[in-house]
Amino acid sequence: MLKDFDGVRERLLDMLQKELRGQLDLEPARLDRFSSVVGYRPDRRSPQEFLAEVEKYLYGVTVATEQALAHKLREVGAPLKLKVVNPGETFLAQVEVVLSLPDTVEAHLVDDDQQVDWPTRPATFGALRSVPILGLLPYIPRHGYASATVLHPEIGREEGRTIIRYPAVDLRPNETVLLDAVVPFSTREEPEPFASDWSATATNLSGRIRSSMSVSAQALEIDIHVPDDAIPD
Repeated sequence: MLKDFDGVRERLLDMLQKELRGQLDLEPARLDRFSSVVGYRPDRRSPQEFLAEVEKYLYGVTVATEQALAHKLREVGAPLKLKVVNPGETFLAQVEVVLSLPDTVEAHLVDDDQQVDWPTRPATFGALRSVPILGLLPYIPRHGYASATVLHPEIGREEGRTIIRYPAVDLRPNETVLLDAVVPFSTREEPEPFASDWSATATNLSGRIRSSMSVSAQALEIDIHVPDDAIPD
């Protein structure tokens, strides 16, 4: 459970929005003879185009803070790991597990190799912009190799609750399969266990198994570093 993460993010987004929108009130830079010689040109974006870039950038910051949060939670917390077990002698085909979390609990999937995708800040409105220098790069042919498709849990919202749908797996008799770890978190709940519901189906069996379980929680205070190149000057 996190303390005031939403509040911190909202204050960050508000600061960025005010700073970027404030650029519209600044006097545009003038293009002199020296600037034109060394390869600069005026900013030709309209205020509406610049504001569209700002909105896209702020959305990118929102997504990146969630990615960074998931990484931090994976580092300092304990990801939720489920395993599905076939205790019998019957082969179970395409077993699908669905986990339902309370409405105040969110979840993220974090790959070990996934990087936080911080957006690039919009160029300062009205500032002179450098003209790209054309050049030649050696052509390196790429060989196409088919890569294996890796399926991960789908995380969404249904009827106000967080729903995690794990990829279906085949289970041989007496086999145990560990499902992908997810990082559940809440910015509103007290640090106490919360109840979650789960269900499972198999394509070669009728019906659906349903049950519930308790997930433990702990209070965390997390600092998220925002790269300098993602923040306006």
